[in-house]
Amino acid sequence: MSKIDAIESIATDEEAVHSVNDQDLEKLLNKIGHKITEALNVRPIAPSTSRPNSLTQTQTILGISVSCVVIIGAAWAGLHYVVSSAITDALKDPSSKLTTITEQTVDLRRDVDRLLDKVASTDIKDFQQPELIKDAAIRLQQRGIKVASVDAITKKAKALLPTSPAKPSDPQWDAYLALIGYRSSLINVKVDPSSHVGLNSTLYPNAGVRGKPNYALKQSLEGAPMEAAARLEFISEPMNRDVSMGPAVLFVEGGTMNLDNLNMRHVVVNGTEIHYSGEPLRLEDVIFLNCTFVFDDSTPTRNLAAAILLESNSISFRAS
Repeated sequence: MSKIDAIESIATDEEAVHSVNDQDLEKLLNKIGHKITEALNVRPIAPSTSRPNSLTQTQTILGISVSCVVIIGAAWAGLHYVVSSAITDALKDPSSKLTTITEQTVDLRRDVDRLLDKVASTDIKDFQQPELIKDAAIRLQQRGIKVASVDAITKKAKALLPTSPAKPSDPQWDAYLALIGYRSSLINVKVDPSSHVGLNSTLYPNAGVRGKPNYALKQSLEGAPMEAAARLEFISEPMNRDVSMGPAVLFVEGGTMNLDNLNMRHVVVNGTEIHYSGEPLRLEDVIFLNCTFVFDDSTPTRNLAAAILLESNSISFRAS
């Protein structure tokens, strides 16, 4: 296929977007992406006088092409917008330098990201399909976009909750957890990194998840008597019994954490992937801020998910 044919074919496909139905739209976007790849693959590379590296140039162009395909192919069914005219612009000048192609690819990525952000903002409010709601909630949380109120997210999550514990990978349960994660990103709590430091005299167990990145644990500058201080310990293994003072607040940051069999008090969990299978758990004054949740579907996990969804910033919860 020549570059001119590719351009004319892409223009035809762009016009067809207006009349194509949702079911065929994803195929059409992938088709456009493949045409970009074909056109870029036949673009001649002008000889260079400054120690050319043909392998590096070829890999760079291939990477750009694949990026275009991946970005465009990521658009899900229900995308009712025309792909940016930057697709055609990127192919108009056969003599464009690699830097120009790179700049246009970056512009295209930005355009497509804006389109997907807008679609996700619509899906989170209007759509009913669990898969679309899940994808929209995850995207908006990752991109830090706040387009819905806590009440709106709570209402939609309640409507998604299956009537009985779901099978693994049930779309409704997965969408429900994704909405809880997005809701945790809407909490108006500011965490000042300068207000907490590394641990010193007090000891805490590792409640990470094997094979996944561990969280960082820090403490507030302010202290408190141990009977009122922050706690992070396994229920069956109390710690720091011989310590008179402890931190007023503990901060769990990033990584992955397993809540099973934990006793937590006065803890802020920020940007962490939270796992829970329904084992005994005690939470007192715990805040989950911008977290994601990976819960088995059982009665204890449902109760905890509901507490995170419905209560205010601070969660208190017990499962025996």
